[in-house]
Amino acid sequence: MAVVLLLFLGWWLLESGAVPRKFAGAWTTTNFIGPDKVQFTLRIGQTGNYRYEILYKESGKVRVSGGQVYLRTADGLERPAGPLAPGSDPPCPANLLAATPTGVWPMIHRFSQSTKRLREGNPFMLVRPGIAPTTGAADQPATWEWDTAVGRMAWQIKFLFEYDGDYIFTAAAFDVGRFDAHDGRWKAASDVLETRREGAYSFVGDNSMVLTGSIRGAVGATARGNTLWERLGTAQAAPQVAASTVTAASPAGETSPAQSAAGFATAAPQPSPTATSAPSASPTATPPPPPIMVLDRRFLISHDSPVYAGPDSSSAVVGRVRRGRYVHITGLTGNWLRVKLYNGTTGFIPDQAVE
Repeated sequence: MAVVLLLFLGWWLLESGAVPRKFAGAWTTTNFIGPDKVQFTLRIGQTGNYRYEILYKESGKVRVSGGQVYLRTADGLERPAGPLAPGSDPPCPANLLAATPTGVWPMIHRFSQSTKRLREGNPFMLVRPGIAPTTGAADQPATWEWDTAVGRMAWQIKFLFEYDGDYIFTAAAFDVGRFDAHDGRWKAASDVLETRREGAYSFVGDNSMVLTGSIRGAVGATARGNTLWERLGTAQAAPQVAASTVTAASPAGETSPAQSAAGFATAAPQPSPTATSAPSASPTATPPPPPIMVLDRRFLISHDSPVYAGPDSSSAVVGRVRRGRYVHITGLTGNWLRVKLYNGTTGFIPDQAVE
């Protein structure tokens, strides 16, 4: 009887909250709009409260020619940003609204579920002037911000201009509400927009999950409407994966249900139909490698970086990438990009290398 009571108590502590205990914590997923990275973070409490954060980021170089400013992004494309602001130090465009990447507006509208008529002129304010580098002292970038509302959603939009010609653009917002998840289904109610969403979920190991449907929209999903989320803080500590293993295609008929539903490739071997009668795996068995979102893009390297055999800085170094050169990106897992080098070598670099 005591054993039964202990088992019941354990089950109750695990499942009695608004979400299963495995759900609670911070989850993250990354999408790209052209060369720009969009980071989503979903923080879920055991009692069912959630905070959903979005961060859009673009970085590149500033070029001034004939009194006009041009912004060169990470993929090597350059766009005009209008006249140079008189007396700006370091140089920046006179109208930062015109310099804002066009891809940010559709994302803001989807996330806010509202459209905004853009004002004329420059709504950005200089909140921190630039300080030029001096002997023994670091420089300080000029920081311009625009705090605005789209529907009921508050956004902070920011430009940073460095003295070496680098610039960083970010747009950030967050939503809060209530989250419920049980038996493979989730529901979310936003306290900000008073909207409700629902969908399905499944876990891939302890630190990855697949959500069907989107709480706020704006997440890049597969054709089946699924997104892959990784527990925040686990991507950098992902298990070592041999490059040849990651790129190998799974044999037909051996894709796991979670893998098939998400549309993401993993290198984890799948059990055979008779695996249910096999002995349980040892608790010390190597965990499956992290799922990888397939990409096919070329990016400009902004920071020199080693190329690692797996998405882990402790794995073997199989090559190097150099700032100012392009690299072929073939996949994304957490904060790591899978790359294919000119000599055919496949490996991983941290995503900061292309920011």
